[in-house]
Amino acid sequence: MTTSLNVAEMLGLRWKWVNLSGEPVTVGSEVLPAYSLAVRENFYRGKFGSVKARSRRRNVPLGFSVTTALLKLKAGSTFVGPNDLVFSSRNGTPLNENNLLRRVLKPIAVTLSMPWLSWHAFRHTTPRWESRSE
Repeated sequence: MTTSLNVAEMLGLRWKWVNLSGEPVTVGSEVLPAYSLAVRENFYRGKFGSVKARSRRRNVPLGFSVTTALLKLKAGSTFVGPNDLVFSSRNGTPLNENNLLRRVLKPIAVTLSMPWLSWHAFRHTTPRWESRSE
């Protein structure tokens, strides 16, 4: 949520576009900087597609806490191949944004007395950067 990705971009993110190392890596003909991810695809309304606007095709730096969380997620997942989804169901299939909203985000929002919380709210609360020394 601290990366400026919208929910469709998160749900379409594949491990090949995530660099959790301190060195640049090459993916196809592109260089992915250290501690970053590349937004190249989304999963919207049950379909994979390219990002909707040219400006949304970008590399996003990852802060220390996000890198740590993604390393932990990857270590505990069965689906870690290059084309596997970063956020997937137990079967490796894409997650449903409405189910996530209803089952995860809204219950947390109620607990925090923030019933207005939605996927879109994160787009307006994303920090510009996060220190790697956290």
